[in-house]
Amino acid sequence: MEFLKVFTKPNKKKQISNYHEELDNNPKINNPPRTKREIETPKSKIKITKEKFDIIKNYILSENENEVLTINDLSK
Repeated sequence: MEFLKVFTKPNKKKQISNYHEELDNNPKINNPPRTKREIETPKSKIKITKEKFDIIKNYILSENENEVLTINDLSK
């Protein structure tokens, strides 16, 4: 019997992590601070004047299938 005691492994219970309980009990919320880019309103990349807006609006609302508006037409 002494032989068996030496070579048998003791039964150890695995510990269950309590990490989820630590998170639930922690009232502090870890939100990173918002960056300057998120706070500012985005600037438009193209400056659109009233005239260009009217040209685009008329083109979109028109039902003329033969007319094609190019970017060069807007740059005038």
